[in-house]
Amino acid sequence: FASFLVLTALIVILTATGDLNRAADYFSPLANWVNDACLPVAMLILTDVMMIIIPIIAWKCFIKRPLSEMGLHPFKSTKKECGAGMILGMVNCTLVFLLVVWFGGGKVASWQPRITALTLTWLFAFILVAYAEELLNRGFIMAVLRRCRNHIFVLIFLPSVIFGAIHLGNPSVTLLSVFNIIIVGILFSYMFIKSGNIWMCIGYHFTWNVFQGIIYGMPVSGLSIPGIITTHFTRDNILNGGGFGIEGGILTTLVTLLSFLFVRYYYRNSTYDFMNNMDRPDPVPKKHPTAGKINFLSHGCISVSWNPFFLSADFLLLHGSHKPLRYLSGPGDGRPGHRGQNVSVTFQYAVLRLTPTHSYRPSLQPEHIQLFCLVSVLYPSDIFLKALQL
Repeated sequence: FASFLVLTALIVILTATGDLNRAADYFSPLANWVNDACLPVAMLILTDVMMIIIPIIAWKCFIKRPLSEMGLHPFKSTKKECGAGMILGMVNCTLVFLLVVWFGGGKVASWQPRITALTLTWLFAFILVAYAEELLNRGFIMAVLRRCRNHIFVLIFLPSVIFGAIHLGNPSVTLLSVFNIIIVGILFSYMFIKSGNIWMCIGYHFTWNVFQGIIYGMPVSGLSIPGIITTHFTRDNILNGGGFGIEGGILTTLVTLLSFLFVRYYYRNSTYDFMNNMDRPDPVPKKHPTAGKINFLSHGCISVSWNPFFLSADFLLLHGSHKPLRYLSGPGDGRPGHRGQNVSVTFQYAVLRLTPTHSYRPSLQPEHIQLFCLVSVLYPSDIFLKALQL
């Protein structure tokens, strides 16, 4: 409806100024420029703004949950993941571009950089495209499916198929191009599942479009973009994707599949459980408390064990920084554990998440407590010095 209003307003304005006469099929140079250059990017921006506003309103008004459950964590805490996604998108697009040129599927017609106001407009549009499409397909749809307790495969494939279907109306669309977009959608879903946020997806999506269109001057999903350099496809083939662009080529299929390995390696230490945790843990703050020495009293036995250095450790946090942290080295590693034994712990620095309740006694996981310290525990029978990271 918004697009209809914009188009109607443009037709009325151009007709009133004499630049458009539909009865005589007359288009002035200004009308042609608006139709060929301005209108596509204007419609794209308008569509993406709606794709951002509507899911956020629906989430806040009907589901009434924090936006972090949609993967919209503060950018400050996820900028590294966004940066990794941007680098991956840039590298993949550049690799495909070089291979297309190398195998003769494309030719660089001009190396002279040309930046216009329309180029900057497309840059802004690609920011909105990346944010809007990932917010809708990954953030909103996957979060809703998760709340409905759908199977993980439904969460992965349904948004990816919708992502591919969105591009069915693009110019020069092919079966392979839609397949590639679905595969990229699965990659983005995998990023969201591994991290709990959509910023790596947004970063990849943004730089892939920017380098494909604005930098290398190739079609982006069938749309002609004014590039800083100009690349012409010498012939349409399975490598360059033809009029749809490299997203319709087999090289994009290959680099996308290889990207799964990168994402798996990047999150190799992640313990985030997408299905059972609506929100991922907050990142560890950069500033840490001043180093100091604190004496603790071991108290009972809590059945929690985590062994990074062959040390079974159990923690009980009490409310308030002035209250003690109670610690017990468990007997699971063969070390003696005695009730009421005094334990001395020297902290290099520590980040402890205290609870607002009087006591905190869940089955702890590494993400529940971030603690990096030098632990020195004195037993009647032995002394050990270990670096412990939780």
